[in-house]
Order: sequence, then C-alpha cells, then structure tokens
Amino acid sequence: MPAAHVAVHLHVVGSCIELANATTSVWGTANIGPGKPFTDTQAKWIWSHAGADLGTSSGVRTTISTTVTAAAPGTQTLLHLIVENFADVYLNGAFVTRLTGGWRNQQEYTNRPLQLTLAAGTNTLSVAAYGASYGGRAGLLASLTSSDSTTVLARTSSDWTCSVDVVGSRNSIEVAPALSSIWGTANIGPGKPFNDTQAKWIWAHSGSTVSSSYFLRPIFTTMFVVPQDTSALLSLIVDDRADIVFNGQMVTALEWGYLAGQYTNRPVRLNLKRGINTLSVIVTNYNNPGSPAGLLASLSSSDGRSVYSRTSSSAWVYSALVSSNPGCIELAWSGKPFPDTQAKWIWSDAGRSSGMRTAMTTILYAQQAGTRVLLNAISLSTANVYLNGILMGSLPGGGNPTSLLFNRTLAVGTNTISVAAYYGVPTPGQAGFVASLTSSDGTTLLARTSTDWTCSVNVPSI
Repeated sequence: MPAAHVAVHLHVVGSCIELANATTSVWGTANIGPGKPFTDTQAKWIWSHAGADLGTSSGVRTTISTTVTAAAPGTQTLLHLIVENFADVYLNGAFVTRLTGGWRNQQEYTNRPLQLTLAAGTNTLSVAAYGASYGGRAGLLASLTSSDSTTVLARTSSDWTCSVDVVGSRNSIEVAPALSSIWGTANIGPGKPFNDTQAKWIWAHSGSTVSSSYFLRPIFTTMFVVPQDTSALLSLIVDDRADIVFNGQMVTALEWGYLAGQYTNRPVRLNLKRGINTLSVIVTNYNNPGSPAGLLASLSSSDGRSVYSRTSSSAWVYSALVSSNPGCIELAWSGKPFPDTQAKWIWSDAGRSSGMRTAMTTILYAQQAGTRVLLNAISLSTANVYLNGILMGSLPGGGNPTSLLFNRTLAVGTNTISVAAYYGVPTPGQAGFVASLTSSDGTTLLARTSTDWTCSVNVPSI
C-alpha cells in the first residue's frame, strides 16, 4: 500500500539577516527616532534573507524569534514593533495579538506598545510575520523594553532566529525517476543538458504520468540557506509550462524541454541572497481536459559542483490552485429536490446564461490510493465528468437524478474533479448542477457542490 500523503511544512531555520538600520531604511522615519513612537534607533530591520526590503515571497510565513530572561514571575514589559506587512505575536507559544504596519504615520502606530508579562526564567518571544502580497517587500523592526521604557531587554538584530515555512503545503509526489519516465532521456543524463540524475519528476498527485487535469495549477516550492550572496543555475524540464518565481520576484517562464531541440533558454541564472531563499515554480498543463504533467528541476552552484535543491518529495512542497477562475454562483432557484440538502445548485452565473460550456471544478485530497468515488447528481444540462482529466462518464441532463461510480480510484495527493456541462442541452434555456460525492459505499462524504467550486466558461476542447 502506498505511504500516506500528509500535510507538512517545508521548514527551514537560519539566522535573521539585518536589512537596514532603524533610521536608514525604505520604510522611512515617520514613527522612528527620538520623541517618536519607536525610539530604539539601535534596533535593526530584519528578515529571513537579504534584499527583502526590495521583495520577498508571498505565501510563506517567516517566524522571527528571540529569548528573554526574567528574574521574577510577572515581569512587565513593552513590545514596540513595526512590520511590513503584518505579524502575529506569540509569547512562550501563546498567541497574543496581530499587528499591522506602523511605519507610515503616527495614526497607523496603533495597539502598541504591546504589554507582555514574562514568566520567571527563559521566555521565547516569536513573531510570525508575512510580507506584502505579490512579491512585495518585507521587514520587521522590534524592541522589547522594561515597563518604564528605560531598559532594552531585546531588539531585532542578526542574533534573532528566522524560520520559514510554506503555509498549507503538502509534500510533492514523486511520479518517476529522472531516467525512467514517459518524458524520455533525450536531454537527461550524464553529458546531457540536464545531468542531475538524482532529481525526481514530481507532481501534486500520483499517476500524473498518465493524466492530470487542465484546471490544476500546482505551485511547487523549495527553500534553502546560503551563507552569502551568490549565483546559481536552475536546470528545469516541465510538462507543459513553468513560471519561475524567486524570493517573490517573477524570473521567467519556460516550456517543455524533454524533447531534442527543446532545451532552450536554460539553465536559468538566479542571484541567491544571504539567508533563506525561496524558489517557487507554478506549473500549467496546456491540454484540456487533461494530459501527462510533471516537473523535473535541479538548482546547482554556478560551477556545477554543489546542488542546493533538486525536485523530490522531501525537498519540495506544493500548494494547489484550481486555474484562475472565480467561484461558482449559488442559484437562488433550487431546482428539483436533492437528497443531500446541504448541497447547493451552482452555475457560472446567476442568470444561467453564460456561454455554451461551463466546467465546474473541485479538488479532493487523498492520503492514500484506493478510494473509489460515487457521484450523485442532478444536472439540467448534458455533462461529462472527469477525474484528473480522465473521462469517468456522462450525465444525461434534463433534471433527472443520476448516480455515477468512477471507474478509477483517487490518486494519492490532490485530485481534480471537473463537470463540463453544456448550456441549453438538452433543454433550451436551462442550466444548473447539484451533486454530492461520497465513497463508493456511500458512507463517507467527500465533497458537495457549493460556491467553493470554481467555474470556467467556454473552456477549449472539453
């Protein structure tokens, strides 16, 4: 039996990096300096890697920690803190509060200084911080003082510890070794463009060498520490497209690379930053409803002697995106009675009039293989049902209850179920869909239609 697929965090720890002095940073001094809300000018702006004041990765959590010793229980302290973008403050593992910004003006410096009560002995102060969205900048400036503000007990510097993880991520699934996959070895092996034979083909679910859904766009991420700024080379092969994002900044996009003559515009040179670096690859499958999909990558030193990271289930994690389409609309009109009263009638728009084809998609996580899905549904339109891009069967439409037992089991990892319905077929002017998905024996509910499903209109070739 395959190993269980469990949610984990890729967790990397290192010393924090000093980005700037308190009074000489991109965040200015509106609230920093003598006579201002934040008076400790010896504190440093810090983050997990150099250059974060220019940009950092979105979707990762940077936990910044230090320890403080108190001689007696009940020691009262004040925490002064400025952050881009927001920070959750913890004392000895207990959540205290969330603070946002604080550098723009005095009106923004609210809910601080924060009063903290220390226990006798060693106390751990942690700040789980998140940078600005879409690769924006990030930084933390903090100072912990006695209650009368006369003594500094701790201030941000490189003595603090930074740890980074990808929130909500899961281990990538190894779908094939580098040298034995459906993608062949035209460009893989000793003396060939991609020479790291220890790298693995990875994906968001097992069986992707057969098919993965057109609607699934996994984000694969790895993290690693370097002691100083340096350059590295990224070798990469993908089916079909890879958008490469490094420390939050878009680098380039690559396609394919597994056939002779395809391995162009690579390796890609990356400028690594001192500290913890984050490399993410967003992969798109071009073929609808599905086709084989995978990623093979290796990041090495510029001289090729050291490997910083290679694709594997232990070094890379993924987060699942279902295309970039909006959520489905819950229909006010309920249609015919449906046994699962919590399932919602859905479509791409409330007027049930958008386009000729609407693909309604949801994802199911499976920790191990073997689960077979039973779909109970009512569709007002003729529809095809797909699991990871493979046709499971059709629904006749017309508003009649239908049960469909999938002829394949769920893969280990993130499974994509799509229902492609054809507006106005067989009944002109009618569209709507309601369903529940259970285990084959009907005892375990796996999913039901709701606005959490995504809807895509006029998708090609489905």
